[in-house]
Amino acid sequence: MNRKVIATDKPPLKVEYSMTDFGKTLIPLLDMISSWGEEAIKWDDKIEEIKV
Repeated sequence: MNRKVIATDKPPLKVEYSMTDFGKTLIPLLDMISSWGEEAIKWDDKIEEIKV
């Protein structure tokens, strides 16, 4: 994770976050976990989907 602090005239400071190339190697794993969660919703009626 990259963290960039941007100076402002008064508080609060502005902070931007971005993924590093190494962090981006987790994207396939996160996609698989997401797919698993979507399937789990179909299999178990006790699991509820959270709509964002």
